[in-house]
Amino acid sequence: LSFDIVDSLKSRLKLYTAEQVTCFDRVKTQWTLGGCLNSPAIQGGLSLLEKLRRLLGYPENSTQHTDRYLLFHFNWELRQSSVDIMLKVYFALGNESDQVVSDALVGLFKELGWSDQIETHRRSIELALQVLSNVVWR
Repeated sequence: LSFDIVDSLKSRLKLYTAEQVTCFDRVKTQWTLGGCLNSPAIQGGLSLLEKLRRLLGYPENSTQHTDRYLLFHFNWELRQSSVDIMLKVYFALGNESDQVVSDALVGLFKELGWSDQIETHRRSIELALQVLSNVVWR
């Protein structure tokens, strides 16, 4: 839990959680706060996460066992100046390879028609690999 110590109209209250996720049911539960959040924006974000789940090949529910996981960080942000809750999700690779996640992101960007993001992502990966190779091999 965090709170901005600024003028109350500009302040944000943030709730953070993290979970090692092996199936989409857990993502859905966290994203919607157990079903309490159900606006069109919440459902739109959940739809994007479902597409990413499918592209990564993760089970939909916990009855389908997998040893694969991603570490998800969820962030809900509330402001006095807005009735909407802003949600953010971040995920670390867990025990997935960089390539598996990168391919899934490119697939998601293709489905959404986000060609600019595909190129930006690919350039970012290339740059990161160049920097990493310089650091690791020196």
